[in-house]
Amino acid sequence: MRRFLQVVFLALVLKTSGVGAADFCAKGGIGAANGAVADAKTPGGPPGPDPVGGMGGTGLTAALRPGDEAAVVGTITRFGSVCVNGEHIRYQSDTSTALDGVADTPRSLQLGQVVRLHVRRDNGELVAGRIEVVDAVVGPVTQRDEAGRWFSVMGRRVFLGPHTMFGNAGPAVPEIGTRIAASGIPLANGHLVTTRVQRAGPATPAFVSGMLTELDGRLLEVEGVAVRLAVGDLPPDLEVGTEVSVRGTWSGDILEADEIIADQLYTSDVAPALVSVEGYLDHCVGPGGHAIGGLAVRLPADVAPAVWVGRRVIGVGRPVTGGGLVLESLRTSPLDDVGSVASDASADRPVRICTPLVVVPSVVPASGAMSTGTSPGEP
Repeated sequence: MRRFLQVVFLALVLKTSGVGAADFCAKGGIGAANGAVADAKTPGGPPGPDPVGGMGGTGLTAALRPGDEAAVVGTITRFGSVCVNGEHIRYQSDTSTALDGVADTPRSLQLGQVVRLHVRRDNGELVAGRIEVVDAVVGPVTQRDEAGRWFSVMGRRVFLGPHTMFGNAGPAVPEIGTRIAASGIPLANGHLVTTRVQRAGPATPAFVSGMLTELDGRLLEVEGVAVRLAVGDLPPDLEVGTEVSVRGTWSGDILEADEIIADQLYTSDVAPALVSVEGYLDHCVGPGGHAIGGLAVRLPADVAPAVWVGRRVIGVGRPVTGGGLVLESLRTSPLDDVGSVASDASADRPVRICTPLVVVPSVVPASGAMSTGTSPGEP
């Protein structure tokens, strides 16, 4: 009994301490069994060693000053409250929440979803002020390959991987015609490595987010999904290579768009003090020449781009003039699994445009090494 009480006491200490929360969130994988149905309370296993070796850095809680805001963009890997990018972030039942731009509640959050969080430091903890869930694609399955473990939704290729959670969709390649919501982070070639597959209701609008790959008047293509805007105006300065979100109705061969918006990872009147972003490191056109998940980043001079490009990473940095991030920390994501999905870029795929985080006058100016620091191989 004494031993039992000691174990219970230790568990309570870990549960209520920042160190315990950080250790819990730092574990690799999603849930208890990768690629299986799991509930929100299931813990995961230990992480594997980092195959690349990252550059150090403290967590957001230690780095943020009280009252400062941060942006966190990544995959939900655990609950309690929520773990994203190894950070333990609390939220309330009434925290402002949106699913693909539509008002929702935190009760709908699921393992494997990709989220964008506005967080602040409060009494030594990270607290979410806003949660945005952004699916990669929602719509009917139009093609499938059971042996290859992939399917297409409205033309967008979706791969099932070792970290895929299945919700109510069943742990298999869904049948053609099934309406699916797939969440995840795309490879450099645009193919989606999904971390959550879930059935979508018949009234759920068709949706796709990602890079604009073709633009011809009011006809567009977003990550393989054909789009037509029948009414309304396109966003100003829209061009191939930028990130967009589209909502509308699937007609059988094209997505009839009700809304097309130029995507921003963080929307606020004040730029965040820090940003933690998960995604595949890729080349892009713009300052710095590299992006994580489409967001422009400047790599430290001692980081060799050739080693990191194509890897699923988590970068933490500070916004600078021009909208990019100067990275202070870079490491491979626990969900990085090179070789599980073919990652060769298509020859005809446009080069990504380095997307700014948010355009506001309060972004801190670059100074010293931050304004001129580049890494070998950058344009």
